[in-house]
Amino acid sequence: FDDIRQFVLHRFRKVSKLEIDCNRPEGFSLPSYIAQGAMQFGDCEPIALRAWISDDLARLVRETPIAEDMRLTLDEQGDGEILEATVRNSWELLWWLLSHSGKIRVLAPEALREAVLARLEAGVELNRLASD
Repeated sequence: FDDIRQFVLHRFRKVSKLEIDCNRPEGFSLPSYIAQGAMQFGDCEPIALRAWISDDLARLVRETPIAEDMRLTLDEQGDGEILEATVRNSWELLWWLLSHSGKIRVLAPEALREAVLARLEAGVELNRLASD
């Protein structure tokens, strides 16, 4: 192949080494490729996430922090905690937020909150159509 190919390694059952050279694109560097945001690993845009989270989710993120600079503080109403962390704005972040819907409310940045709302509203609409 003449282009860059990505493969999901956990789907491989068996591999064997070929006795032919691969076609590496001129100037290709795997670390640079990842740092440019390929596969949304590496250097996706960092954002300052601020969110209200439930006590259950707070226990989880204490055990498995989402960032080195993550901070949790008690919510003023006492019904949860405020999560603050610098995270990468990626599909993985959106997936994580959506997987905890009902236990997290994005406070900032606004664009991320709007993206979460759009995905949740689309899901609700799709499932309402299924019940008609």
